[in-house]
Amino acid sequence: MKERYIRRVRRNLRVPAAQKAEVLADLEQLFSEARARGESEAAVIGRLGDAAEYARAVGEELGMVLKPVLRLQVILLCVCWGVAVASGVLFAVSRTMRIPDGVIGFAQGSTDIRVTGAVDAGVLLLLPPAVAVLLSGVLLVRRILKRKRSRI
Repeated sequence: MKERYIRRVRRNLRVPAAQKAEVLADLEQLFSEARARGESEAAVIGRLGDAAEYARAVGEELGMVLKPVLRLQVILLCVCWGVAVASGVLFAVSRTMRIPDGVIGFAQGSTDIRVTGAVDAGVLLLLPPAVAVLLSGVLLVRRILKRKRSRI
C-alpha cells in the first residue's frame, strides 16, 4: 500500500530529480515514523490525501509546477514557430521553382505575350509566418510582463 502510494507520488511529482529524491525520502521517513508510533499505512495515506494531489501540492510548494495556462501558451508558441518555419520553407521553395517573366508554361524561350492582372500567389505564403511570428511575440511579451508583475 505504501509502495503504491509512493510510486504514484513519484509519477506525478514534477520537480528536478534531486528534489524528487529528497521528497520521496521524506515520504519514506514519514511512513517509518508513523509505523514506529503504531499508525497504519492506511491512516498515513488518509492523512496525506490522494497521491496526485499530494504531488501537486509539494510541487507548488517548491514552485516547480507548470500551470495549465502556461503549458497551453508554450504549446501555442511552438505551433506558431512551426507554422512560421514551414511557411517560410514553402515560400523559399516556391521562389526557386518560379517560371521566369515572359515565359508561358514550360517554354524554353520568351514570348511577346503579356499576361496582365496576374497575382503572385507565392507572396500569400508569407502571411502565415508573419501572423505566427506576431502572435508568438505577443505571447512572449505577455508572459514577460506577467512574470515581472508577479515578482513585485
